[in-house]
Amino acid sequence: MKLSDIKGADVFDVIADCIEPITNIATDEKAMALFKREVVPAGANIRGLAAKRLAKGLPALMHDHKEDLVTILAAVNLADREEYAKDLTLGKLIADMTDLISDPMFADFFTSAEVATGTDTAQGGIAASAI
Repeated sequence: MKLSDIKGADVFDVIADCIEPITNIATDEKAMALFKREVVPAGANIRGLAAKRLAKGLPALMHDHKEDLVTILAAVNLADREEYAKDLTLGKLIADMTDLISDPMFADFFTSAEVATGTDTAQGGIAASAI
């Protein structure tokens, strides 16, 4: 399920359940490599670049943030965390991760969390001081 598919009061629950795990991932530079926007050189093979980026960033994300990912995936799929984890299969994980990683709204949510937790820019410093 994509974030834009979540409606009504469920929106509040999903955001509340995702704040902590997203912050955990957003403060991990290796994991955040997946969500950084980069300029694609003219004439570059976009699919090839995307595949290389996933191959480089996804293992760190999955190894270091299993619990965070289960929490996020359960929340976005409007499921109980324990039930989601119990019923998780490789096929479901691939489908749910693909939906999530390809969701522009979710990537924006991650990059906004990164800015809010960063202090190396003026905007990040202002956001961090407001927290």
